Amino acid sequence: MKMNEVEEFRKQLIKSQPQPKKSKVALVAEDLTTAIAALDRITDNLFEIMDETDCKSCLMYYAQMRGEMCTAFNALQFSHEELNDKLSCDGDNEHNA
Repeated sequence: MKMNEVEEFRKQLIKSQPQPKKSKVALVAEDLTTAIAALDRITDNLFEIMDETDCKSCLMYYAQMRGEMCTAFNALQFSHEELNDKLSCDGDNEHNA
């Protein structure tokens, strides 16, 4: 079997398996998880770049960018935690706004 035939077979197997329907809230929660992981890598990489640079203006730029990414990370993390609380909502509960 050629590689493209194997890939096509794999795709057919995936399509043939019934996938459970996910709520829009669950999909948003998954997307937030992906975004949080990406921002975590970005902030780690920016820290390493800052450690390696000798240019003061570059250091200031990377530090500002890292600070903004950390702020975004914290906001997404908070939103993710709040959204996870909503995943278990049965519609009868009152939530604090």
